[in-house]
Amino acid sequence: MNWLGKLSDALWGFPLIVTLFLVGLYFTVKLRFLQIKFLPKSFRYMFETKEGADGDITGFGALCTELAATLGTGNIVGVAAALSLGGAGSLFWMVITAFFMMAIKYAESFLAVKFRIQKNGSFSGGPFYYIERGMGKKFKPLAKAFALFGGLAGLFGMGTVTQIKSVTSAVQGFFDPHIKAVAFSLGTQKYSVFVVVSAVIFTFLAFFVLIGGIKRIARVSEFFIPLMAGIYVFFCLVIILTNFGNLGNAVSLILKDAFNFKSATGGFFLALKVGMSRGIFTNEAGLGTAPIAAASAKTNSPFKQGVISMSGTFIDTVIMCPLTGLAIILSGTNFSGDPENVMAQVFKSGVNFLSDRVMEGILAACLVFFAFSTIIGWNFFAVSCFKYFTNDKCVKAYNTLYVLAVLFGAFMPFSAVLKLSDIFNALMLLPNLIALIALRKTVINETKISLNES
Repeated sequence: MNWLGKLSDALWGFPLIVTLFLVGLYFTVKLRFLQIKFLPKSFRYMFETKEGADGDITGFGALCTELAATLGTGNIVGVAAALSLGGAGSLFWMVITAFFMMAIKYAESFLAVKFRIQKNGSFSGGPFYYIERGMGKKFKPLAKAFALFGGLAGLFGMGTVTQIKSVTSAVQGFFDPHIKAVAFSLGTQKYSVFVVVSAVIFTFLAFFVLIGGIKRIARVSEFFIPLMAGIYVFFCLVIILTNFGNLGNAVSLILKDAFNFKSATGGFFLALKVGMSRGIFTNEAGLGTAPIAAASAKTNSPFKQGVISMSGTFIDTVIMCPLTGLAIILSGTNFSGDPENVMAQVFKSGVNFLSDRVMEGILAACLVFFAFSTIIGWNFFAVSCFKYFTNDKCVKAYNTLYVLAVLFGAFMPFSAVLKLSDIFNALMLLPNLIALIALRKTVINETKISLNES
Protein backbone atom coordinates (compact mmCIF):
# COMPACT_ATOMS: atom_id res chain seq x y z
CA MET A 1 0.00 0.00 0.00
CA ASN A 2 2.87 2.36 0.79
CA TRP A 3 4.47 1.69 -2.61
CA LEU A 4 1.16 2.02 -4.47
CA GLY A 5 0.41 5.26 -2.65
CA LYS A 6 3.76 6.77 -3.58
CA LEU A 7 3.39 5.74 -7.24
CA SER A 8 -0.15 7.16 -7.40
CA ASP A 9 0.93 10.44 -5.82
CA ALA A 10 3.90 10.70 -8.19
CA LEU A 11 1.77 10.11 -11.29
CA TRP A 12 -1.00 12.47 -10.18
CA GLY A 13 1.39 15.19 -9.01
CA PHE A 14 1.33 18.81 -10.09
CA PRO A 15 3.39 18.21 -13.31
CA LEU A 16 0.72 16.00 -14.89
CA ILE A 17 -2.22 18.07 -13.68
CA VAL A 18 -0.65 21.38 -14.77
CA THR A 19 0.33 19.92 -18.16
CA LEU A 20 -3.23 18.75 -18.74
CA PHE A 21 -4.52 22.18 -17.70
CA LEU A 22 -2.11 23.93 -20.10
CA VAL A 23 -3.20 21.68 -22.97
CA GLY A 24 -6.81 22.63 -22.19
CA LEU A 25 -5.84 26.30 -22.12
CA TYR A 26 -4.03 25.93 -25.46
CA PHE A 27 -7.02 24.35 -27.20
CA THR A 28 -9.36 26.91 -25.63
CA VAL A 29 -7.37 29.84 -27.05
CA LYS A 30 -6.64 28.26 -30.44
CA LEU A 31 -10.28 27.18 -30.88
CA ARG A 32 -11.38 30.72 -29.96
CA PHE A 33 -13.24 29.74 -26.80
CA LEU A 34 -15.40 27.32 -28.73
CA GLN A 35 -16.92 25.97 -25.51
CA ILE A 36 -18.68 29.30 -24.93
CA LYS A 37 -19.95 29.90 -28.44
CA PHE A 38 -21.10 26.37 -29.25
CA LEU A 39 -22.25 24.99 -25.90
CA PRO A 40 -25.90 26.09 -26.49
CA LYS A 41 -25.81 24.47 -29.94
CA SER A 42 -24.54 21.18 -28.48
CA PHE A 43 -27.98 20.45 -27.03
CA ARG A 44 -29.48 20.81 -30.51
CA TYR A 45 -26.76 18.77 -32.20
CA MET A 46 -27.23 15.78 -29.89
CA PHE A 47 -30.78 15.21 -31.16
CA GLU A 48 -29.89 15.63 -34.84
CA THR A 49 -29.41 12.38 -36.73
CA LYS A 50 -29.07 12.73 -40.48
CA GLU A 51 -30.31 9.97 -42.76
CA GLY A 52 -27.46 7.81 -43.95
CA ALA A 53 -25.02 9.03 -41.30
CA ASP A 54 -22.38 6.51 -40.30
CA GLY A 55 -22.42 5.10 -36.76
CA ASP A 56 -24.22 2.73 -34.39
CA ILE A 57 -25.99 4.96 -31.84
CA THR A 58 -27.40 8.48 -31.74
CA GLY A 59 -25.34 11.46 -30.63
CA PHE A 60 -27.49 11.62 -27.51
CA GLY A 61 -26.89 7.92 -26.88
CA ALA A 62 -23.12 8.44 -27.19
CA LEU A 63 -23.31 11.34 -24.72
CA CYS A 64 -25.35 9.28 -22.24
CA THR A 65 -22.85 6.42 -22.53
CA GLU A 66 -20.08 8.91 -21.79
CA LEU A 67 -22.04 10.35 -18.87
CA ALA A 68 -22.83 6.85 -17.61
CA ALA A 69 -19.12 6.46 -16.88
CA THR A 70 -18.45 9.97 -15.54
CA LEU A 71 -21.70 11.10 -13.92
CA GLY A 72 -21.86 9.18 -10.69
CA THR A 73 -20.50 8.80 -7.23
CA GLY A 74 -17.70 11.28 -8.00
CA ASN A 75 -20.32 14.03 -8.28
CA ILE A 76 -21.75 13.12 -4.87
CA VAL A 77 -19.16 11.50 -2.61
CA GLY A 78 -16.26 12.88 -4.67
CA VAL A 79 -17.29 16.50 -4.13
CA ALA A 80 -17.71 15.91 -0.41
CA ALA A 81 -14.21 14.41 -0.37
CA ALA A 82 -12.83 17.43 -2.26
CA LEU A 83 -14.35 19.84 0.27
CA SER A 84 -12.96 17.74 3.11
CA LEU A 85 -9.43 17.69 1.65
CA GLY A 86 -9.17 21.12 0.03
CA GLY A 87 -11.81 23.25 1.69
CA ALA A 88 -14.66 25.18 0.05
CA GLY A 89 -12.25 26.82 -2.40
CA SER A 90 -11.63 23.51 -4.16
CA LEU A 91 -15.14 23.80 -5.63
CA PHE A 92 -14.13 26.99 -7.46
CA TRP A 93 -11.08 25.35 -9.01
CA MET A 94 -13.10 22.29 -10.03
CA VAL A 95 -15.34 24.53 -12.14
CA ILE A 96 -12.48 26.60 -13.59
CA THR A 97 -10.58 23.44 -14.53
CA ALA A 98 -13.71 21.96 -16.12
CA PHE A 99 -14.07 24.98 -18.41
CA PHE A 100 -10.68 24.31 -19.98
CA MET A 101 -11.20 20.53 -19.90
CA MET A 102 -14.22 21.04 -22.17
CA ALA A 103 -11.79 22.00 -24.94
CA ILE A 104 -9.83 18.77 -24.37
CA LYS A 105 -13.02 16.71 -24.42
CA TYR A 106 -13.92 18.37 -27.74
CA ALA A 107 -10.48 17.67 -29.23
CA GLU A 108 -10.29 14.00 -28.28
CA SER A 109 -13.86 13.29 -29.44
CA PHE A 110 -13.22 15.16 -32.71
CA LEU A 111 -10.20 12.95 -33.36
CA ALA A 112 -12.12 9.80 -32.43
CA VAL A 113 -14.77 10.38 -35.09
CA LYS A 114 -12.25 11.49 -37.70
CA PHE A 115 -10.01 8.43 -37.32
CA ARG A 116 -12.60 5.75 -36.44
CA ILE A 117 -12.93 2.55 -38.44
CA GLN A 118 -15.77 0.25 -39.40
CA LYS A 119 -15.19 -3.37 -38.46
CA ASN A 120 -17.64 -6.29 -38.57
CA GLY A 121 -20.50 -3.89 -39.24
CA SER A 122 -19.79 -1.66 -36.20
CA PHE A 123 -17.83 1.55 -35.74
CA SER A 124 -14.90 1.67 -33.39
CA GLY A 125 -12.56 4.45 -32.38
CA GLY A 126 -10.74 6.18 -29.60
CA PRO A 127 -7.19 7.14 -28.65
CA PHE A 128 -5.74 3.84 -29.89
CA TYR A 129 -7.00 4.51 -33.42
CA TYR A 130 -6.17 8.19 -33.63
CA ILE A 131 -2.69 7.41 -32.31
CA GLU A 132 -2.15 4.68 -34.90
CA ARG A 133 -3.91 6.32 -37.86
CA GLY A 134 -3.24 9.96 -37.00
CA MET A 135 0.32 9.83 -35.70
CA GLY A 136 1.41 6.89 -37.86
CA LYS A 137 2.06 3.15 -37.65
CA LYS A 138 5.37 3.65 -35.83
CA PHE A 139 3.40 4.93 -32.82
CA LYS A 140 1.31 1.76 -32.59
CA PRO A 141 3.14 0.66 -29.40
CA LEU A 142 1.86 3.86 -27.78
CA ALA A 143 -1.67 2.96 -28.92
CA LYS A 144 -1.24 -0.54 -27.52
CA ALA A 145 -0.05 0.91 -24.22
CA PHE A 146 -3.18 3.04 -23.94
CA ALA A 147 -5.37 0.03 -24.75
CA LEU A 148 -3.60 -2.14 -22.17
CA PHE A 149 -3.94 0.44 -19.40
CA GLY A 150 -7.59 1.07 -20.36
CA GLY A 151 -8.42 -2.61 -20.13
CA LEU A 152 -6.71 -2.92 -16.75
CA ALA A 153 -8.35 0.26 -15.42
CA GLY A 154 -11.77 -1.11 -16.27
CA LEU A 155 -11.06 -4.52 -14.78
CA PHE A 156 -9.35 -3.51 -11.55
CA GLY A 157 -10.79 -0.15 -10.67
CA MET A 158 -13.03 2.44 -12.25
CA GLY A 159 -15.50 0.09 -13.91
CA THR A 160 -15.87 -2.66 -11.35
CA VAL A 161 -14.59 -2.67 -7.78
CA THR A 162 -14.93 1.01 -6.92
CA GLN A 163 -18.49 1.06 -8.24
CA ILE A 164 -19.80 -2.17 -6.70
CA LYS A 165 -18.29 -0.98 -3.41
CA SER A 166 -20.42 2.15 -3.70
CA VAL A 167 -23.50 0.08 -4.49
CA THR A 168 -23.09 -2.37 -1.61
CA SER A 169 -22.08 0.37 0.86
CA ALA A 170 -25.20 2.36 -0.01
CA VAL A 171 -27.45 -0.70 0.35
CA GLN A 172 -25.84 -1.75 3.62
CA GLY A 173 -25.98 1.81 4.99
CA PHE A 174 -29.71 1.95 4.35
CA PHE A 175 -30.81 -1.56 5.40
CA ASP A 176 -28.15 -2.77 7.84
CA PRO A 177 -25.77 0.03 8.93
CA HIS A 178 -24.58 -1.84 12.03
CA ILE A 179 -24.12 -5.21 10.24
CA LYS A 180 -26.52 -7.15 12.43
CA ALA A 181 -27.39 -9.63 9.65
CA VAL A 182 -23.93 -11.14 9.16
CA ALA A 183 -23.54 -13.38 6.12
CA PHE A 184 -19.88 -14.31 6.68
CA SER A 185 -16.58 -12.90 7.93
CA LEU A 186 -13.12 -12.58 6.40
CA GLY A 187 -10.65 -12.05 9.21
CA THR A 188 -12.00 -9.19 11.29
CA GLN A 189 -14.21 -7.89 8.47
CA LYS A 190 -17.89 -8.79 8.68
CA TYR A 191 -20.13 -8.76 5.59
CA SER A 192 -23.84 -8.14 5.78
CA VAL A 193 -26.42 -10.32 4.04
CA PHE A 194 -27.49 -7.17 2.20
CA VAL A 195 -24.00 -6.76 0.76
CA VAL A 196 -24.06 -10.32 -0.60
CA VAL A 197 -27.59 -10.06 -2.02
CA SER A 198 -27.01 -6.64 -3.65
CA ALA A 199 -23.69 -7.78 -5.15
CA VAL A 200 -25.34 -10.83 -6.74
CA ILE A 201 -28.35 -8.88 -8.04
CA PHE A 202 -26.29 -6.11 -9.59
CA THR A 203 -23.85 -8.58 -11.13
CA PHE A 204 -26.73 -10.31 -12.94
CA LEU A 205 -28.20 -6.94 -14.01
CA ALA A 206 -24.81 -5.84 -15.33
CA PHE A 207 -24.40 -9.14 -17.21
CA PHE A 208 -27.83 -8.74 -18.84
CA VAL A 209 -27.04 -5.23 -20.05
CA LEU A 210 -23.47 -5.96 -21.14
CA ILE A 211 -24.33 -8.93 -23.36
CA GLY A 212 -26.39 -6.50 -25.47
CA GLY A 213 -23.33 -4.49 -26.45
CA ILE A 214 -23.14 -0.74 -27.07
CA LYS A 215 -26.73 -0.44 -28.32
CA ARG A 216 -28.22 -1.87 -25.12
CA ILE A 217 -25.76 0.07 -22.95
CA ALA A 218 -26.79 3.28 -24.73
CA ARG A 219 -30.52 2.53 -24.36
CA VAL A 220 -30.18 1.83 -20.62
CA SER A 221 -28.03 4.95 -20.18
CA GLU A 222 -30.51 7.11 -22.09
CA PHE A 223 -33.19 6.09 -19.60
CA PHE A 224 -31.34 6.04 -16.27
CA ILE A 225 -28.96 9.00 -16.62
CA PRO A 226 -31.59 11.75 -17.25
CA LEU A 227 -33.93 10.19 -14.64
CA MET A 228 -31.46 9.85 -11.79
CA ALA A 229 -29.65 13.10 -12.59
CA GLY A 230 -33.00 14.89 -12.59
CA ILE A 231 -33.97 13.46 -9.20
CA TYR A 232 -30.60 14.31 -7.67
CA VAL A 233 -30.58 17.85 -9.11
CA PHE A 234 -34.12 18.44 -7.84
CA PHE A 235 -33.24 17.67 -4.22
CA CYS A 236 -29.99 19.64 -4.40
CA LEU A 237 -31.97 22.63 -5.66
CA VAL A 238 -34.50 22.17 -2.85
CA ILE A 239 -31.67 22.37 -0.30
CA ILE A 240 -30.15 25.43 -2.02
CA LEU A 241 -33.47 27.28 -2.36
CA THR A 242 -34.43 26.46 1.23
CA ASN A 243 -31.23 28.21 2.34
CA PHE A 244 -31.22 30.81 -0.42
CA GLY A 245 -30.70 33.66 2.03
CA ASN A 246 -27.23 32.31 2.84
CA LEU A 247 -26.20 31.77 -0.79
CA GLY A 248 -24.15 34.98 -0.85
CA ASN A 249 -22.22 33.89 2.22
CA ALA A 250 -21.58 30.47 0.70
CA VAL A 251 -20.21 31.97 -2.53
CA SER A 252 -18.08 34.37 -0.48
CA LEU A 253 -16.64 31.44 1.51
CA ILE A 254 -15.80 29.54 -1.69
CA LEU A 255 -13.99 32.52 -3.24
CA LYS A 256 -12.21 33.40 0.00
CA ASP A 257 -10.89 29.86 0.40
CA ALA A 258 -9.96 29.64 -3.30
CA PHE A 259 -7.64 32.66 -3.01
CA ASN A 260 -6.35 32.26 0.54
CA PHE A 261 -2.57 32.82 0.27
CA LYS A 262 -1.91 32.96 4.00
CA SER A 263 -0.89 29.31 4.31
CA ALA A 264 1.88 27.75 2.23
CA THR A 265 0.57 24.23 2.83
CA GLY A 266 -3.16 24.93 2.70
CA GLY A 267 -5.44 27.63 1.41
CA PHE A 268 -4.92 28.54 -2.24
CA PHE A 269 -2.36 25.82 -3.07
CA LEU A 270 -4.29 22.98 -1.48
CA ALA A 271 -7.63 24.15 -2.88
CA LEU A 272 -6.07 24.47 -6.34
CA LYS A 273 -4.50 21.00 -6.31
CA VAL A 274 -7.55 19.23 -4.89
CA GLY A 275 -10.00 21.13 -7.08
CA MET A 276 -8.08 20.47 -10.28
CA SER A 277 -7.40 16.81 -9.56
CA ARG A 278 -10.95 16.02 -8.39
CA GLY A 279 -12.38 17.88 -11.39
CA ILE A 280 -10.31 15.80 -13.79
CA PHE A 281 -11.23 12.58 -11.98
CA THR A 282 -14.91 13.50 -12.15
CA ASN A 283 -15.25 14.38 -15.83
CA GLU A 284 -12.39 12.16 -17.17
CA ALA A 285 -11.37 14.80 -19.73
CA GLY A 286 -8.10 13.72 -21.32
CA LEU A 287 -8.43 10.19 -19.99
CA GLY A 288 -9.53 8.92 -23.41
CA THR A 289 -12.79 7.25 -22.39
CA ALA A 290 -15.30 9.71 -23.88
CA PRO A 291 -13.90 9.48 -27.44
CA ILE A 292 -14.50 5.72 -27.44
CA ALA A 293 -18.22 6.41 -27.05
CA ALA A 294 -18.13 9.36 -29.46
CA ALA A 295 -16.70 7.13 -32.20
CA SER A 296 -19.92 5.05 -32.21
CA ALA A 297 -22.21 8.05 -32.82
CA LYS A 298 -24.28 8.31 -35.98
CA THR A 299 -22.63 11.34 -37.53
CA ASN A 300 -20.45 12.40 -40.42
CA SER A 301 -19.25 15.50 -38.57
CA PRO A 302 -16.33 15.18 -36.12
CA PHE A 303 -16.97 18.82 -35.23
CA LYS A 304 -20.57 18.32 -34.10
CA GLN A 305 -19.83 15.17 -32.11
CA GLY A 306 -16.92 16.93 -30.45
CA VAL A 307 -19.24 19.75 -29.43
CA ILE A 308 -21.76 17.22 -28.07
CA SER A 309 -19.08 15.44 -26.05
CA MET A 310 -17.76 18.64 -24.48
CA SER A 311 -21.26 19.32 -23.12
CA GLY A 312 -20.79 16.18 -21.01
CA THR A 313 -18.01 17.89 -19.04
CA PHE A 314 -20.25 20.94 -18.60
CA ILE A 315 -23.11 18.82 -17.24
CA ASP A 316 -20.85 16.67 -15.09
CA THR A 317 -18.59 19.23 -13.44
CA VAL A 318 -19.93 22.74 -14.10
CA ILE A 319 -23.52 21.88 -13.11
CA MET A 320 -23.59 18.75 -10.95
CA CYS A 321 -20.49 19.34 -8.81
CA PRO A 322 -21.36 22.94 -7.74
CA LEU A 323 -24.90 21.82 -6.92
CA THR A 324 -23.50 19.17 -4.58
CA GLY A 325 -20.96 21.56 -3.09
CA LEU A 326 -23.47 24.36 -2.47
CA ALA A 327 -25.94 21.90 -0.96
CA ILE A 328 -23.25 20.73 1.48
CA ILE A 329 -22.18 24.24 2.47
CA LEU A 330 -25.69 25.69 2.73
CA SER A 331 -26.99 22.77 4.79
CA GLY A 332 -24.46 23.68 7.48
CA THR A 333 -23.04 20.14 7.51
CA ASN A 334 -19.48 19.70 8.73
CA PHE A 335 -17.77 18.41 5.60
CA SER A 336 -14.56 17.27 7.30
CA GLY A 337 -15.92 13.78 8.05
CA ASP A 338 -16.49 10.64 5.96
CA PRO A 339 -17.81 11.77 2.52
CA GLU A 340 -20.68 9.26 2.38
CA ASN A 341 -21.85 10.21 5.88
CA VAL A 342 -21.57 13.89 4.95
CA MET A 343 -23.98 13.51 2.02
CA ALA A 344 -26.40 11.46 4.10
CA GLN A 345 -26.48 14.24 6.68
CA VAL A 346 -26.94 16.89 3.98
CA PHE A 347 -29.96 15.14 2.51
CA LYS A 348 -31.51 14.51 5.92
CA SER A 349 -31.02 18.00 7.31
CA GLY A 350 -31.55 19.93 4.08
CA VAL A 351 -35.03 18.66 3.10
CA ASN A 352 -37.72 19.22 5.71
CA PHE A 353 -40.86 18.02 3.90
CA LEU A 354 -39.71 14.37 3.76
CA SER A 355 -38.59 12.13 6.62
CA ASP A 356 -34.93 11.35 7.26
CA ARG A 357 -35.54 7.74 6.28
CA VAL A 358 -37.02 8.71 2.91
CA MET A 359 -34.12 11.06 2.17
CA GLU A 360 -31.62 8.35 3.10
CA GLY A 361 -33.38 6.05 0.63
CA ILE A 362 -33.31 8.67 -2.14
CA LEU A 363 -29.59 9.30 -1.68
CA ALA A 364 -28.91 5.55 -1.58
CA ALA A 365 -30.90 5.08 -4.80
CA CYS A 366 -28.94 7.88 -6.53
CA LEU A 367 -25.63 6.33 -5.47
CA VAL A 368 -26.74 2.85 -6.54
CA PHE A 369 -27.97 3.80 -10.00
CA PHE A 370 -25.12 6.19 -10.73
CA ALA A 371 -22.63 3.47 -9.76
CA PHE A 372 -24.47 0.87 -11.85
CA SER A 373 -24.44 3.17 -14.89
CA THR A 374 -20.67 3.57 -14.45
CA ILE A 375 -20.25 -0.22 -14.41
CA ILE A 376 -21.95 -0.63 -17.78
CA GLY A 377 -20.46 2.50 -19.35
CA TRP A 378 -16.91 1.60 -18.37
CA ASN A 379 -17.36 -1.93 -19.68
CA PHE A 380 -17.79 -0.58 -23.20
CA PHE A 381 -14.65 1.52 -22.88
CA ALA A 382 -12.61 -1.31 -21.34
CA VAL A 383 -13.78 -3.95 -23.85
CA SER A 384 -12.98 -1.60 -26.75
CA CYS A 385 -9.46 -1.18 -25.36
CA PHE A 386 -9.05 -4.93 -24.87
CA LYS A 387 -10.28 -5.68 -28.41
CA TYR A 388 -7.66 -3.38 -29.86
CA PHE A 389 -4.88 -4.72 -27.65
CA THR A 390 -5.59 -8.39 -28.46
CA ASN A 391 -6.82 -7.93 -32.07
CA ASP A 392 -10.34 -9.04 -31.08
CA LYS A 393 -9.15 -12.17 -29.26
CA CYS A 394 -10.38 -13.48 -25.88
CA VAL A 395 -13.14 -10.85 -25.64
CA LYS A 396 -15.57 -13.30 -24.01
CA ALA A 397 -12.94 -14.24 -21.45
CA TYR A 398 -12.37 -10.56 -20.64
CA ASN A 399 -16.10 -9.93 -20.24
CA THR A 400 -16.32 -12.94 -17.93
CA LEU A 401 -13.50 -11.54 -15.79
CA TYR A 402 -15.20 -8.14 -15.79
CA VAL A 403 -18.47 -9.57 -14.49
CA LEU A 404 -16.62 -11.63 -11.87
CA ALA A 405 -14.74 -8.50 -10.78
CA VAL A 406 -18.10 -6.80 -10.25
CA LEU A 407 -19.27 -9.73 -8.10
CA PHE A 408 -16.14 -10.27 -6.00
CA GLY A 409 -15.23 -6.61 -5.90
CA ALA A 410 -17.77 -6.13 -3.13
CA PHE A 411 -15.56 -8.22 -0.85
CA MET A 412 -12.11 -7.00 -1.87
CA PRO A 413 -9.92 -4.56 0.12
CA PHE A 414 -10.97 -1.16 -1.18
CA SER A 415 -7.90 0.96 -0.48
CA ALA A 416 -5.47 -1.02 -2.63
CA VAL A 417 -7.90 -1.21 -5.54
CA LEU A 418 -8.53 2.55 -5.38
CA LYS A 419 -4.79 3.22 -5.64
CA LEU A 420 -4.49 0.79 -8.57
CA SER A 421 -7.38 2.56 -10.28
CA ASP A 422 -5.66 5.94 -9.87
CA ILE A 423 -2.43 4.53 -11.29
CA PHE A 424 -4.05 2.98 -14.37
CA ASN A 425 -6.03 6.18 -15.01
CA ALA A 426 -2.82 8.20 -15.06
CA LEU A 427 -1.16 5.63 -17.33
CA MET A 428 -4.13 5.94 -19.73
CA LEU A 429 -3.93 9.71 -19.69
CA LEU A 430 -0.24 9.91 -20.65
CA PRO A 431 -0.47 8.32 -24.15
CA ASN A 432 -3.68 10.23 -24.86
CA LEU A 433 -2.10 13.52 -23.81
CA ILE A 434 0.86 12.86 -26.13
CA ALA A 435 -1.56 12.21 -29.00
CA LEU A 436 -3.57 15.38 -28.33
CA ILE A 437 -0.38 17.45 -28.42
CA ALA A 438 0.89 15.71 -31.56
CA LEU A 439 -2.43 16.04 -33.42
CA ARG A 440 -3.30 19.55 -32.19
CA LYS A 441 -2.93 21.12 -35.65
CA THR A 442 -5.33 18.58 -37.17
CA VAL A 443 -7.98 19.53 -34.60
CA ILE A 444 -7.41 23.28 -34.94
CA ASN A 445 -7.18 23.48 -38.73
CA GLU A 446 -10.16 21.22 -39.45
CA THR A 447 -12.25 22.91 -36.76
CA LYS A 448 -11.60 26.26 -38.45
CA ILE A 449 -12.91 24.79 -41.71
CA SER A 450 -16.04 23.52 -39.92
CA LEU A 451 -16.56 26.91 -38.26
CA ASN A 452 -16.35 28.66 -41.61
CA GLU A 453 -18.84 26.23 -43.10
CA SER A 454 -21.26 26.71 -40.15
